[in-house]
Amino acid sequence: MPHFLRRLLLLCLLALLPARGLCADGEDGPTAEPLVTVRASDRVMLYVRRPYMTMTETIVLAPAGPKTTTTRPGVNNVIHLLVAPFWLRDGSVEGLAFPMLRPQLTLSHGRVKRFALTRPDGEAVRHVSEATADCRYVLTLEFGHMMPDQLTVTMHFSAPVGLNPGAELLYTPSNDGHPLRSGPTESVQTVVRVIADEPLESWQVTKDGAVIERPSGYPAVTLDRDAAHVFRFGVKEAR
Repeated sequence: MPHFLRRLLLLCLLALLPARGLCADGEDGPTAEPLVTVRASDRVMLYVRRPYMTMTETIVLAPAGPKTTTTRPGVNNVIHLLVAPFWLRDGSVEGLAFPMLRPQLTLSHGRVKRFALTRPDGEAVRHVSEATADCRYVLTLEFGHMMPDQLTVTMHFSAPVGLNPGAELLYTPSNDGHPLRSGPTESVQTVVRVIADEPLESWQVTKDGAVIERPSGYPAVTLDRDAAHVFRFGVKEAR
C-alpha cells in the first residue's frame, strides 16, 4: 500500500477515536475505532463527450471478519472509504477531470460523518485549484451499533467540459488503504465502462506502459486496485 494512503488513513483514525456522534437511529452514543471493510465490487460508468463528461462510481462494501464482530451494543460504528479522482491531462491543461469538492452521494445505509477531498497529509482541499493528483475523497460513514451485511455507496461526478483527442485520464483505483486480500476476483479489481463520442471512442488503457487487452469494441476494462492506469482517448488503434 502506498505510504501516503497509510498516512491518510492513520490521520482519519486519530481524528475519530475520541469523537462522539449521533447513532443512525438518532440516539447519542460513543464512536468506536473504525471498522475495516472490503469492497465486494467497484464499478465505474464513465461518459466522455466533447462538450461534457459524467461519471458514476458504485461501490458495494462488506464489513471484514466474522459478522459477530460487527455488533457492538452501545457503540456507534464508523467506516472509512477512499475514492480516487480521475486526473486530467489535456494539452496544456492539467487538473481534476471532475472539478468537484463534494460529488453527489447516494447511500443505502448509514449517515455521513465526514466527506471531503483530502491531501495525503489529511488536510481538506479548500478549492479545486489546490488539488493534486495524489488527493483522495475521504468519506466517513456512521452507523448505530448494528452494521448491515453489505452497503452500497454511489457517487456521481460531472464536468462542464469534455476532452480533446489525445487527452489522458490518470486513475489509480482505491482499495481504501487496506492490503489486498485473497478472494473473489471482483474483490480486488475495479471495472470501468467507458461510453465515448466520436472521435474519442477509440481509447485504450495502459498500466506500467503496457496496454490492457480487451475485446475489440468492448467498452469496459478491468483494473487492478492500488495500481496506476492511464486512459488515452482518440488513439489510432485501441486494443
